[in-house]
Amino acid sequence: MPATMYPPGTPQYAGNLLTVDRFLKNPPQVERAITDLTRQRFVADELYAAGPQAVGGAVVYDQLLTGGEFFTERDVEAIAPGADFPIVSEGIAEPLVAKAAKYGGAAVFTYEEIDRDRRDVLNRNLTKLRNTIVRKVDAIAMAALNAAPVQTQTASGDWTVTSTDIIGDLETARIAIDEQDMGYVADLVIINPAQKLDLKRNPGIREALPRESLAGNLLGGADLGNLLGFRWAISNRVPAGTVWVTASKIVGSISDEVPLYSRVVDEPRNERRLVMAGRRVVPFITDPRAAVRMTGA
Repeated sequence: MPATMYPPGTPQYAGNLLTVDRFLKNPPQVERAITDLTRQRFVADELYAAGPQAVGGAVVYDQLLTGGEFFTERDVEAIAPGADFPIVSEGIAEPLVAKAAKYGGAAVFTYEEIDRDRRDVLNRNLTKLRNTIVRKVDAIAMAALNAAPVQTQTASGDWTVTSTDIIGDLETARIAIDEQDMGYVADLVIINPAQKLDLKRNPGIREALPRESLAGNLLGGADLGNLLGFRWAISNRVPAGTVWVTASKIVGSISDEVPLYSRVVDEPRNERRLVMAGRRVVPFITDPRAAVRMTGA
C-alpha cells in the first residue's frame, strides 16, 4: 500500500486558473468579493434611506416627534391682492448629532493555506467575515430604532397560539402609522425567524390566502412574499416576540463616512496575510412615528 504523505503536497495548476494566492494579490477583486457577499444582506439598508456622507465622522439631523412638524404653526390665509403674505412658521428645531463609528475585522490566511490553495478556507473565512459585519451593522441599526421614541403596541396574544389574530395586530400597527396625517405609509415588517414560523402556522392567515394558484400563497415560496401588502425582513437582530412595522426609508437614514471596504495586508514576519474589511457608518432616526414596536407576539 502506498504511503500517504501528510501534510498533502501543494496542488499544481497550469494556465490562468485563479488560485488563492492570485486572488489575495488582487485587492480590487477581494473588495468586489466582499461587496458581493454582503450585497442586499443588510437589514439596515432595507430599513433606512441612504443618508448624507458623514463628513468628519458625524451627521447633523432633525427628528420629527409629532405631526405638528409637518404643518406650519399658523394656518395659511386668504390674501388680498397686493397684501403681504402672513408669516405662518417661526423657529427652527434643535438639531441632533449622530457620530459614525468604524466596525470591522480581519480574516487570517497562513502562507501554508495559501501555498496549498485552500479555497475552502478562503470561502469559509470570507463568509464568516461577511456575516459578522452584517450582524454588527444590523445590530446598531436596530439599537438606534429601539432607542428612539417610537410608537409601541402590545400584540393581542402570543403568536405561537394559533387562535391569535395576527392579521389584526399587523393592521392595527399599520393604521397607527398611516393614519397620522403625516404622509407615512407602512410597508416593511421586520421579525425574528420564530415569528416567520408563527405566521406560516396561523390558521387565520392560511384561510385568507388564495387557493386557486400559488401566486400570493405562502406555499409558492420559502419566504413571506408580499403578505398583507408588506415587504418582510427576517433577522435575528430582532428579539423573538418583537415585531417592527415601519415606513421604510422614511423612519431614518444610514450614513457612511467610508462605505464597506477591504484591504489585504501581508505579514511576512508571521507568514500570513490578513483580509481586513470594515464600514464607518451611523444610523439615525428622523421620523420615529413612522415605526411601531410590537411586543408580546
